[in-house]
Amino acid sequence: MDGDPFVETGFTKMVPEFLEKNAQSKALAFVLDYEVDDFRASWEMVIERYPGRIRVVAVDLKSPIWRDAADHGITKELQDVQGLPEWAQKYFLMGRLACKATGSKQVFSLGGGGISAHEAEASTNSGTLWTIYALSRGRKEAYSTLADWAAENPSPGVTLRRNLDPDEAVAFCNERNRTKNIIRL
Repeated sequence: MDGDPFVETGFTKMVPEFLEKNAQSKALAFVLDYEVDDFRASWEMVIERYPGRIRVVAVDLKSPIWRDAADHGITKELQDVQGLPEWAQKYFLMGRLACKATGSKQVFSLGGGGISAHEAEASTNSGTLWTIYALSRGRKEAYSTLADWAAENPSPGVTLRRNLDPDEAVAFCNERNRTKNIIRL
């Protein structure tokens, strides 16, 4: 998890569904250190329902030091996202840090915006496999999304899963990506 608030009608509703299916499953959330209290308040009912199964990693990513990212040697990757605003660079580093700190070799993304696309590009270049589910975030996308990136950058390390969300079309910003039928299993 990337620290998003729990919304019962959004993609975060899948976390308790995941935990419900297997009593041994756990979820790990990377959260900016100054947002931990808000995260815990948002997820309080879920945390209480699954005690000990949701862990929070508080992350120090304050510019210009980006302490936790610097400790993991990923601040150099900011050169690839210099055009993004500082807040977006922070969330890019958080996603990259989550992959580096956990040693992830495979990522499953339930939807995702443009920042996630930058994360996917950076990590697939180093061998991480991405499975991206084209899921709506509940609104028409104004900017290119992770699903757009996956449709436009097919490769052996990227799987775009489609036809799972009746509102899938709004998971894409680019109209032509809405009609591409790319399924790699």
